[in-house]
Amino acid sequence: DYPKDKTIQQLLEEQTSRTPDHIAIVGTTTVETLRATSLHTTYRQLNEQSNRLAGLLSEKGVLPDSIVAIMMERSIEMIIAIFGILKAGGAYLPIDPDYPQERIDYMLKDSGAKLLVTTYDEEGEKVRRWEGEKVLLEFIIHHSSQFSSHHSSFIIHHSSHLAYLIYTSGSTGKPKGVMINHDSAVNLLFAMQDKYPFTPADTYLLKTSYIFDVSVTELFGWTMGGGRLAILEKNGEKDPQVISEWIEWRHVTHINFVPPMFNAFLDFVTEKNKDRLAGLKYIFLAGEALLPSQVKKFADLNTSIELENIYGPTEGTVYSSRYSLSEWNGIGNVPIGNPLPNIELYILNKYTHLQPLGIPGELYIGGDGVARGYLNNPEITSEKFKIKNYKLKIKNGSGALRADFHHSILYCTGDRCKWLSDGNLEFLGRIDQQVKIRGFRIEPGEIENRLLKHGQIKDVVVLAKEDPTGDKYLAAYFVSGLKIPGLELREYLAKDLPDYMIPSYFVQLEKLPLTPSGKMDRKALSAPKVNEIAAYVAPRNEIEMKLAEIWAGILGRNLSQDRIGIDDNFFR
Repeated sequence: DYPKDKTIQQLLEEQTSRTPDHIAIVGTTTVETLRATSLHTTYRQLNEQSNRLAGLLSEKGVLPDSIVAIMMERSIEMIIAIFGILKAGGAYLPIDPDYPQERIDYMLKDSGAKLLVTTYDEEGEKVRRWEGEKVLLEFIIHHSSQFSSHHSSFIIHHSSHLAYLIYTSGSTGKPKGVMINHDSAVNLLFAMQDKYPFTPADTYLLKTSYIFDVSVTELFGWTMGGGRLAILEKNGEKDPQVISEWIEWRHVTHINFVPPMFNAFLDFVTEKNKDRLAGLKYIFLAGEALLPSQVKKFADLNTSIELENIYGPTEGTVYSSRYSLSEWNGIGNVPIGNPLPNIELYILNKYTHLQPLGIPGELYIGGDGVARGYLNNPEITSEKFKIKNYKLKIKNGSGALRADFHHSILYCTGDRCKWLSDGNLEFLGRIDQQVKIRGFRIEPGEIENRLLKHGQIKDVVVLAKEDPTGDKYLAAYFVSGLKIPGLELREYLAKDLPDYMIPSYFVQLEKLPLTPSGKMDRKALSAPKVNEIAAYVAPRNEIEMKLAEIWAGILGRNLSQDRIGIDDNFFR
C-alpha cells in the first residue's frame, strides 16, 4: 500500500517535521560567489527556501496543473526550484540549457508555460523570443527577507494534479510532453522504498539529467528515509573516475546507471580500486537492454552490492518492473522481471488477446503508474493509451475464458516481450522503430522529418547500428541530387536537435534499397565506413601515432583500414 492522497512535496514536508536539522543535500551550486564552496542544506533550510519560491509563484498566478518551466544546471538551487514549483501547486517542466534554440522555443510554446524559473539571467538569450516571465532564484535566495515564507497548506493540493512534464522524442518530428500525476510518482517512490530501503544514513547520487525520467527517483527518493542527496558536479556523469570518487567521498549507497555507462564504469573499477565502492548498496540499471557480459563482468568483482535491472518507459512513470541479478542463472537474455507494486503488465497479440506463457507479444502497462497522456496531443494519446471498455479472451483446451483488467487505462509500450516460466518477463526488442542510444530514447522519425526539410534531401532513413564492441550509434542514409558533406548535415540538425539525436554517420546513396514488395529494405543498408568529417591529417610523430592507436583500440577500429587524424573529433 501507499498513500494515494499524498503529493511529492508532502513527503518532503513530513520528513522535515521529523528530521529538520538533518543534512538533506550536499553538492554544487550555480551561484557564482559560492562555486568554490562545499555546500550542504538541511531539510529545514530546503523547506523554507522552496516555500519562499512557492509564495512568489502563487502570487504570479501558479495554480494546480499550471506548468512552470525550469532551466538550470544540476545544483542545490535546482532542487529548491523543483520543490518550490510543486509547493505552489504547479508542475515542473525541465529544460536543458544546452538544448538548441528551436527545441527550447518549441517546448516553451507547446507547454503553455507562462513562467520560467532560472538561477540568474544567464539564459536570457535562449528565451529571447519567449513572451513569458522569468523568475530569478538567485535574487530570491540573496534577498530572502523580502519574500514571505509560503506554506503549502494554503494551496489545494491533490494527488491527481500534475507533478511534472517531460518531453520525449516523437516519431512525427516534434517531441511530445508526457504528463505524470503526483499519485503515480508517489507510488513509484514507495515501491522503490519497499524494495530498496533508504535510511537516514544513506545517500542517493543525483547524476542523471532532470530532462530524463530516471532522474525522478534520484530527485525525490532520498526524502523517503531521511537520508541525503549528493549532487554530482557538472559533466561528472561522463567520467567513471569522478563517479567512483563521489561514491567514496559522499558515502553513496544508491546509484543509477544506463548500461553503456555502467560498462565504462566496470572498465575503470578493478580489484585495486573497488574499495571505493565499499559503502554502495544498490546499483540500478535502466534505459536500455542489459547485456549478459556486463552482469558477468560485475559478478567477477565479487562485491556485496545488489545489482538490479529495472525496466519502464516515461509513460509508465519511470519504472514498471524489476529484476534482481542475484536471481539470474546466466543463461539467455537478462530478464526485466515482474511488476512493481500496483503495476500490471500484460503481453497481448495484435487482437489485444492475452498471449500464453513463452509466446511473444506487445507489452501493455496498467495500474497506478500510467501517465495522464501526451500534452496537446489527443491523437497520439488515444493511440497509445487504451481505455478499457472490453474484455480480453484467453483460449485454452476447454474453450474461451475471459479476463477483465482492473484499471481503465493501458499504455501500449511498443516493446516486444514474453513471459518466462519463472514468472519474469524477457525483453525481445521493439515492435516499432524507436531506439535507445546510451540510455536516450530516440524516435528516428523525428530525425528523418527534420532532414527531409533540408532543401536538397529527397529521401532519408535513420537506423540504429551496432559497432564491434556492442555500442549502438545512429546512421543516416539519404538521397540527394547534390553532394552534401556530413558536417553540413550535422550543423543543420544541431540547430533543432540535441546532440544525442544527431547521427554519427551520414551516408549518401543514389537511391534507398527496396524489397520486392516495394518496402524499405533496412537490412540492405550496411554499417557505414568512417566518415571524413574533417580533412585527414596523419600522425606526425611517435606521440600522435600512439594517440591514434589508443583511439583505434577504444573505438574498435583498424588503423590499416580506418584513418584517424589529429583533427578528427573523438565523439563523432
